[in-house]
Amino acid sequence: MKHKLIVKNFGPIKDISMEVSDFIVLTGAQSSGKSTIAKLIFFFRGIKDAVYSIHDDERLVQYRTDDGIKMLLSIYFSLLFDDALSEDDTQLEYHYSNDCFAKVTTH
Repeated sequence: MKHKLIVKNFGPIKDISMEVSDFIVLTGAQSSGKSTIAKLIFFFRGIKDAVYSIHDDERLVQYRTDDGIKMLLSIYFSLLFDDALSEDDTQLEYHYSNDCFAKVTTH
């Protein structure tokens, strides 16, 4: 299975579902969400490396819990997207395989 990105109500993007491969060409009007999609792919593909960094860096030992990792990933997400999560009912999903995915939602 190729990776898959699902985005609903996030920044300029109202509803998309797309396969993610190693090479993607994004085209569209200015402010249509191309950069948002690229940054989302960057974020979701980097989660594994971020979690490994938390476990390898002795300065981050206090964050080696589920809640600590979620907090650091939340900060990292906020740095990439500023206030983009202000929308109600945002849903972001990145599927790595049929049984492995990451999800960000607001209610």
